Formats: sequence, structure tokens, C-alpha cells
Amino acid sequence: MIRKRTTRLYNFIAGLKGCPELPKLIIIDPCNLCDIGCPLCPTGINQLKLKSGVMSFETFKKIIYKIPSLEHIALYNFGEPFKNKDIFKMIAFAFRLHISVGVDSSFSFKKDDDFFTDIVQSSLEYLRVSIAGTSQETYSSYRRNGNLELVIENIKKLRAAQKSLNKNNPRIILRLLVSRFSQNDITAARKLAEDMGIIFEMRCLNVGDDLPDYDFSFSVKEREAYWLPDRDVCKTEQLTTATDNVTACPFLSSTFVVNVDGAILPCCLVTDNKNNFGNILSEHILKIWCGKKYIHSRGLFTKENKACGNIVTICDKCNNYKKISSKA
Repeated sequence: MIRKRTTRLYNFIAGLKGCPELPKLIIIDPCNLCDIGCPLCPTGINQLKLKSGVMSFETFKKIIYKIPSLEHIALYNFGEPFKNKDIFKMIAFAFRLHISVGVDSSFSFKKDDDFFTDIVQSSLEYLRVSIAGTSQETYSSYRRNGNLELVIENIKKLRAAQKSLNKNNPRIILRLLVSRFSQNDITAARKLAEDMGIIFEMRCLNVGDDLPDYDFSFSVKEREAYWLPDRDVCKTEQLTTATDNVTACPFLSSTFVVNVDGAILPCCLVTDNKNNFGNILSEHILKIWCGKKYIHSRGLFTKENKACGNIVTICDKCNNYKKISSKA
């Protein structure tokens, strides 16, 4: 009840400042470390320029208390969430405040049976497991240090734990990252998910052309030529390979990312700490959400374009969404 009243107050103040209501969904990164070594991921090639490490449970609680509007949390971003030993405490804490939580994982690690029981009993809403193929050869073309057999074994253990405890949560999703190497694995991946009784989805492998503050050593065209599936496959399976660049950015008015150190990032594509919009641990959420960086960035997508002095943000450089004007 206190959170609801506080949310109404904060949203009223935000409205007076001409800002959107506070987000109901945000992304919190509990750990931006990962061992899988994906070649198109800044974490995988050890070039992420955010403060790296594991978020403490105390930090997580402070974040939750500072954002009373929260109803949903995506508990992942640039790392493997299950490397955080407090992740189940985080999920349970959020659940007590009626906040649902979802996790994305490579699921390529060895755990004892208690781990899978903990997942089922944690009130986690969904678990999405991403694979890059249905054979170790195709899978490891992208998940360089991963073990597909271990991933499948872990999903089966989780399903067994669900049946043993007579529970359906979390909702388990198997996502196939479709690339030039895995484009012939779609049917097999769909059957794999069906056989395990879980949800199947697929997404075209992201070649990093949407990262506004990261430069790869190979051009976008070179990465597309090497990684992307054939056009006929994309058309048949209705896969998109890039942002269509015709809509305004949805992130700036509906969500944001909190890094392990409390830094607020405008979206999940920002990889450099110099482009943060503030820090939730040291600043009031309204000071950030209604601050000059946000006002300027939102203004890039409106006819009014509320300029704030000489401010330039990472949003000026980003080409993922259609801007009306930009200073960059």
C-alpha cells in the first residue's frame, strides 16, 4: 500500500515536470560476468566498459525500495545471472513485494539437485534458455565455451524438479539463436522443446549493429555476411535481422537498466559507463528520470525537442530508432 501511494506521488511529480510515469518494468543486472565467450557480446570478449562484478543483495534491496513503481524485473543483461549466489534471495524478496521476475541464462553449468529445487521454489516467473544450435558443433559456433549436452541435461533436471514438487513455475522457454550455422537446426530445436514440454521461440542472432557505443574490429557488413542466416530462412520463419528504424525509442519512456553498481543506463544496449544517466544508489529516482539527460534524449523523438543546454547523450549517436532531430 505504501509503495502504491508513493508511486502515485512520484508519477504526479513526474507529470508536473513533463515526464512519463515511472517504469513498471526495469532490467537489473545481478552479474555482468560470463564464461560462455560469445564472440559478438562485449562481455564474451572481455570488452564491456561497465563496472563489472556481482550485485550484492543489499544493493538489490536498495534499488527495489527506491523504485516503488516496479511490478516486473528482468533480472539479467550482460552476464550469467546464476553466477550470483544471492539470486534466489533477490527473486524471493521481489516476490514478497508482488514484483514478478524473469531470468535469461545460458544454463551451461554444473549444479547439484538442490539448485533446480531452488529455482522451482523461488517463485521465478520465467526462465529463458538460449542455445545457438542443436548439435555441439553448431551450438559452439557461437556459444564458444558452452556445453549443449549440459544445457539439455539441466533443463530436464529442472522439469523433473517441477514434476516432483507439482509446480509449473517457472515458465521455461527454449530460444534458438538463428545464424548461418544454426539455420538448419530450427526443426530439431522446435522438436527438442516439444519433447521436453517447454515453450519454443527463436530469434535471429544479433550481430551487434544496434550497440550505440561499441565498435567491433569487423564492419557490420562483414559480421552480417559471416553470421546471419540466408534471407529465404528469415522470410520463411519471419525473422527480423535489425531494428526497423521507423519508431520512436520505447526505452526512454518505459524502462531502463540498472548495472551491478547502481548505474542507470537508458537501455540494454549501452556498454560503456560514461554513457550512464545517473546512479540510483546516490540519486533520487525522480532526479534521474526527470533529469536533463532524459529530457534531452526524449526530446530527440518529439517535435518540441526540449534542448537542455549543450547536453549530448548516447541517444544522439544511436540509430536504432527514428529521431526527429539530433545534435550529434
